[in-house]
Amino acid sequence: MLCNQKGYALIIVLVMTIVLFFTGSAALTMGSSVRKTAVLETDQKKAYYIAEAGIEKAIEKARQESIWVESLVLNTEYNLVPDVIPAEYADGNLVHVKVRKEFFNDSKTTLNIESKGRYRDVYRQIRVKVDLGKPMPFYRGLWTESPPDAPSSFKNNSVIHSDVFVNGDIDFDQNCTMTEDIWVGGNVTIYNNAVNTKNLYSGRAVNIKENGQVSGNIQAVGDVTLYNNAAVDGEIRSMGNVTLNKAYVGGDVWANGSVFNDKSDVGGNIYTYQSMDLRFTIPPFPELDLDWYSKNADYYYFGSQTWSGDLNLNGLYYIEGDLTIKGGTYSGVATVVVSGTVSINGNLDCTDIEQDDLCILSAGNVTLDNKKKDRVRALIYSPATVTIDNNTTLCGSLIARTLKQNNNAEFYFEPKMENNQPDWVTTSLKILSWEEI
Repeated sequence: MLCNQKGYALIIVLVMTIVLFFTGSAALTMGSSVRKTAVLETDQKKAYYIAEAGIEKAIEKARQESIWVESLVLNTEYNLVPDVIPAEYADGNLVHVKVRKEFFNDSKTTLNIESKGRYRDVYRQIRVKVDLGKPMPFYRGLWTESPPDAPSSFKNNSVIHSDVFVNGDIDFDQNCTMTEDIWVGGNVTIYNNAVNTKNLYSGRAVNIKENGQVSGNIQAVGDVTLYNNAAVDGEIRSMGNVTLNKAYVGGDVWANGSVFNDKSDVGGNIYTYQSMDLRFTIPPFPELDLDWYSKNADYYYFGSQTWSGDLNLNGLYYIEGDLTIKGGTYSGVATVVVSGTVSINGNLDCTDIEQDDLCILSAGNVTLDNKKKDRVRALIYSPATVTIDNNTTLCGSLIARTLKQNNNAEFYFEPKMENNQPDWVTTSLKILSWEEI
């Protein structure tokens, strides 16, 4: 009886030993599998991060080098690895970072970017499509949209030492002086002794009256009308009709339609019913992406700010509120983005015109009204109204939806300041899609 019990015990021990053996083997196998899965997931994540880094490097290059973006041939693929972006990255490598320009116009460029990363034997690939806005075009000098509900105006002895670009209609009145070329998408009126010392290009009609003067040539898509001692020293070319009434034209008069001359002095010949195409395009007014600046600012200020005195400014500033600058001198290269309004009172000059630059991007109105001969040196943008008044001089560049320049105010375009401004600061970016392929 005892022998039988000992035999059963031995069998039970053997069975338990076998169960423990297989259980242990299964556990070891499972643990090994889990470790392999964990290692694979880690490798996949690292390969993905490497591919993501390739996307970021391509976007960074595109933001900082607008000339390079413009040089890309449409629908042609460019691999940036290894000539532009090194292949080695974070113990892995970038297999390729390919950039293809899919679309472009005067305001934006659409890029398709594919990046493939490798870590050990694992590969991950990402495709991103982005809209890249053109850098804020401060190189134009003075640009105003002048919409119908809020037209721009130049009055009372104001002076513009710059090319002028206008999307809508514009009036130059009361002894204003413009010393460079004027490009207007809409109608242009020059009167009450206002003078343009160079050329005038209009996308619609031109009216010069009451001692208004253009020293250069006029080209207009619409009709051109001169009367009451109006004068054009150069030639007139119109895709419409030309009407001259007690006026002076120093050169030839060309028209796709008719030319009506009543008691006017024309120094050249008159050519009617000519075939001319004088059309041109002014790009859409640029928009401001406040959200991007608020997320990427080096310095963030809550609430309205007042600055004065010696200002050492470098980097990207964001002010959630209004900004008042009570004069002073600044040094450094800075972009100040303001969600509210901007008021500048008093002189605001830089220490070194060769190196310093202050760019003010305001979401609200900007006012320069000092009531004396103060000078402000800056690049200024506003999708609202910019007012330069009462003997104030602005040196730099200006982009305003509506511009009011009055009472002996002056504007001087300074290309050096525009050249000091980094392109990336005013290059907007919108991600259209992001997918792993």
